[in-house]
Amino acid sequence: MNININSLESDEKIENVNLKSPINYIFKHNELLSSEFLKYFINNELINDSDYEIEILDNNCNFTNVTQDQCVVLGDDDFFVLQK
Repeated sequence: MNININSLESDEKIENVNLKSPINYIFKHNELLSSEFLKYFINNELINDSDYEIEILDNNCNFTNVTQDQCVVLGDDDFFVLQK
């Protein structure tokens, strides 16, 4: 799974997220990529100061976009997006 956070105010990529390092957050039923999670997980002021969208490339080469008002919940072999 490849996760990028992109600014909506410019063409700038804010961050590439690795959920396996330094701590593995990828486990069943875990809620990830909410704005609260990202503020904790990433030390980047742009997360707090700008609008962003998260782009996920999954293992099947499908793209999913997640807004600041959504989060991702991991399932058995997939994930789904929830509105916060």
